[in-house]
Amino acid sequence: MHAPSSPVGDGRHLRSIPPARLALIDRIVRARLPRHARVSQEFLRAYYRGVGEEDLAARTPASLAHAARCHLELGRRRAPGQSLVQIFNPDLRKDGFESAHTVVQIVTDDRPFLIDSISLAFARAGLAVHVIVHPVFDVRRDSRGTLSGIGAQGTR
Repeated sequence: MHAPSSPVGDGRHLRSIPPARLALIDRIVRARLPRHARVSQEFLRAYYRGVGEEDLAARTPASLAHAARCHLELGRRRAPGQSLVQIFNPDLRKDGFESAHTVVQIVTDDRPFLIDSISLAFARAGLAVHVIVHPVFDVRRDSRGTLSGIGAQGTR
């Protein structure tokens, strides 16, 4: 696999983002994260590129940055074919953000209809989905499954 020039490629994926959304994403990028948080600006931009302006504006930039960090941490180590699921009620002290809603984060191979299937299961259970963030990345992992590189989908 070709190594992208930066953690998420060359930025081509950002060209199609509407300016209003890009301005909101830039606020997320500028949010303060702990020094030990290894989250690049490019990752945050690619992570939120498909989220609507209304959903981004309804949350604080710091909350969105921390939510992306939690998702990245979940996927730092994964065996081929393994699906990782994290369901939690964010705690400000533990997670760096809080929410009135339960958060479901999934790291898995790209699967057709996954989001539709999960949304349908929630609806059948009478649960509302408040926001969906569905980033798809090309990733590289070492022999132990540890994340070694991230590229936005299509930047290989």
